Amino acid sequence: MKYQVHLFGPLAEMACSGLVEVDWPERHECTAAELMQHLAMQYPEMGRRLGVGFLAVNCRRAAPEQQLQVTDELAVIGLVSGG
Repeated sequence: MKYQVHLFGPLAEMACSGLVEVDWPERHECTAAELMQHLAMQYPEMGRRLGVGFLAVNCRRAAPEQQLQVTDELAVIGLVSGG
């Protein structure tokens, strides 16, 4: 299975893309927490920033145990600041 994950700002810069693909074994369902862990391993420079972000699934914050579908719209929402 291939999950497509949208990245923004510094995370997109670290991955050199605003959209990354995550390959996942067909026999094992993927949770939001597992996907975030996989991204941290695939892109080690993102690890610290992923720890303060969260995964959005279909425009809603995902619980760590939420099961993902390959048809879901996935986006990592990082730390945001501004004024």
